[in-house]
Amino acid sequence: MANVLVTQGTQTAIATDTIGTVDYQIVEVHPKSGVSVATYGTVGTAGAAAYGTLVAAPGVGTALHINDLSMSVTSGTVDCMIAFGTLTTGAGVLARGQYTPGGGIQKSFPRSVNGNTTNAPLVYWLGGAGTVSFNVTYITL
Repeated sequence: MANVLVTQGTQTAIATDTIGTVDYQIVEVHPKSGVSVATYGTVGTAGAAAYGTLVAAPGVGTALHINDLSMSVTSGTVDCMIAFGTLTTGAGVLARGQYTPGGGIQKSFPRSVNGNTTNAPLVYWLGGAGTVSFNVTYITL
């Protein structure tokens, strides 16, 4: 019997043994992701509206794919957002809301999302005075 490890792409391998007159085939697949998942967190503080970069643009032809995110307000009542590029509305916005201290959002995506954009940074925006903790889990493809 042969063991087959498929790390990426589509591969087919079959080990064939014969016992008397009975033939059988065994395919053993051990799924392993060839992609590294990264996590990043930071704290944003502003006295007025301000942008900050969570993850830099990944490069031409690639995109950030977000698995989950969270925003937690520690002070102030802040309109805060996580988005691709410098958008404040539209398809590139992953989460936005106005929260009080102790409030915020945790959002997971069943399938990672990329905002239909390539080579765009992931940014946060604070629309007022306050401090917010931001966390994201992402992959670059």
